[in-house]
Amino acid sequence: MFFVLSKVVWFVLSPVNLAILLALLAALLAFTRLARAARWLGVASLCFLALMAFSPLPRLVMWPLENRFPQQPAEKGPVTGIIILGGAIGVARGDVVLTSAAARMTKAVELARLHPQAKIVFTGGAANLISPVTKTESDGASVLFEGLGLPRQRILLEDKSRNTRENALFTRQLVDPKPGERWLLVTSAWHMPRSM
Repeated sequence: MFFVLSKVVWFVLSPVNLAILLALLAALLAFTRLARAARWLGVASLCFLALMAFSPLPRLVMWPLENRFPQQPAEKGPVTGIIILGGAIGVARGDVVLTSAAARMTKAVELARLHPQAKIVFTGGAANLISPVTKTESDGASVLFEGLGLPRQRILLEDKSRNTRENALFTRQLVDPKPGERWLLVTSAWHMPRSM
């Protein structure tokens, strides 16, 4: 239930979707006795959409999240493993497609080559609410990593998680970290506070 609710809430509250939903509401209200309020709501939603698209506001809002956890130097000692959070791969059409979070995958490959002894753990299942999914993000990650030359025996896949919370729970069970081990977490900078 939490999973479905979180996906619906994010869909509604995502800034662009919220602006579009408010514009649609304004269009519906325009034909009622609330026409004047509808005009204001329509103008406000379009102004908000323009602000999000053509101003530095999104960067200013994201800056604290992007810089809350500074990137750690990967060279400062042995690394047990590299954990990559899902959200960077689309597999719905049967092909591996990188999303706007593709930097997670390229950074993971870079770190895997820098630390050839480290395990590579990809965590991501199928989080699609609408269409049935036969392949998970982990399936796509496996194909991508092997295609980029990483040996299959280094790769551990967690394919049950549907959100960040489940990424953490299921990955911990999979890797069973021991005291003194060093694990690197790879995700988008804005996503790091939620990941920690």
